[in-house]
Amino acid sequence: MTAHLFFLVWWLVVNGTINYLSMDFLLYMTKAEEKRYMLLWLALSLGMTAIAVCFQTPNLFFADVLFLAVFAKAVLRIHWRDMAAPAAVLFTLYTFMEGGAAVILSFLSANVELGRYGSNIQFLVSALMVFCFFSVLLFIRKRYFYAFGRPVSAYLYILLLPCIVIVTSIRFGLRLDSMEFAEYLSSFGGGASAVLLLAIGAAAVMFFIMIEVFGKIIYLTEKEKTAVLMSEQLRQQRIYVEEARKRNERYAAVQHDIDNHLLVLSGLLKEKKYVQAGQYADKLCRSEVPAAASASTGKVVLDVLLGEKIGYARDNRIDVVCNVRIPKAFAVEDMDLCVVFSNIMDNAICACKKVEDGNRFIALSARVKSSFLVINARNSTIPHPAVKMGTGLHNIKNIAGKYQGTMEIDCAGNEFCIKVLLCSGGKLF
Repeated sequence: MTAHLFFLVWWLVVNGTINYLSMDFLLYMTKAEEKRYMLLWLALSLGMTAIAVCFQTPNLFFADVLFLAVFAKAVLRIHWRDMAAPAAVLFTLYTFMEGGAAVILSFLSANVELGRYGSNIQFLVSALMVFCFFSVLLFIRKRYFYAFGRPVSAYLYILLLPCIVIVTSIRFGLRLDSMEFAEYLSSFGGGASAVLLLAIGAAAVMFFIMIEVFGKIIYLTEKEKTAVLMSEQLRQQRIYVEEARKRNERYAAVQHDIDNHLLVLSGLLKEKKYVQAGQYADKLCRSEVPAAASASTGKVVLDVLLGEKIGYARDNRIDVVCNVRIPKAFAVEDMDLCVVFSNIMDNAICACKKVEDGNRFIALSARVKSSFLVINARNSTIPHPAVKMGTGLHNIKNIAGKYQGTMEIDCAGNEFCIKVLLCSGGKLF
């Protein structure tokens, strides 16, 4: 009775550890902030383990797969597509762990006289498998988080199909889910067990090669998409800045000639040619004079860009306060600054247009602290529960990452806030 109780406690500890590591891995990879449900998950999964041990039911692997999928979808609200790749990794690793432990014990029983140490060896092997399970999950978290944290679409089959083949081959080949799997494995001799162990090891190597290929494909695909978006964004900004520069040159030319226009008007008035003076003044008023830039940032290109954005915002009855100061020596490319500030202003103007007149505002500031440029922006917005990362915010985040910086957003009530941090000279690519 004591031995049976110890066996039950041991398997509860082992399976509790595995279940905790599995759920923690799933939450981390899917970016689901739902750790408050961890105790519920452990209680339910350990209850299933206790029932299986007490009633000596066959292995509940496929029931565990279904239970995890239902729990993640119904309780954690994780989309099927997001959980598929991490779950495939979890259950494939679990099959490797279970199959490897079974074959190792079979090999030892066929070649070594275990005697009264058999139970201790079994506990030791299971503990070693749990440690390997933990180490591999930690490695995958660190190395492949980027790939698993992206929408994988059709590339998911690169991972799912081989995982299904590996899991079914090992489980059905070793009869891990059968009541007679222990007797079946004991029928193999030492040589057969060694071959099986090598086969599982080869499958494990193929599994990691497959994950590496999967990760590379996702990384290169996302990198290409990002590069295309950034290229298009930069192309549009160059066109926009060039057009704005030309308008500013036209404004400067008109300003340069304003004294001559005033002299003409003064002469016509002195000669009492009021009709001609009126016609000349009307013609001057109808001439196309672009709005003057209303920003002085220290960066000529950024002055032109913000001047145009601020002018457009004020035309839409939006109060704008701009306090941006960037030293010329601050090492950030002009085009990158244009991407950040234009997306901030475009998003802010779009949000303000949805707010009733009189409550529309944008407050933009930027200053340099040490080797960091700190950009803060606030704007009025309509209340909404969450902020979705669109192309503009993704572009800002990419530029922040390029300069080893960060982007933080917050939406509270009727106000949206964004903070961007850029490091001078911190460009990564």
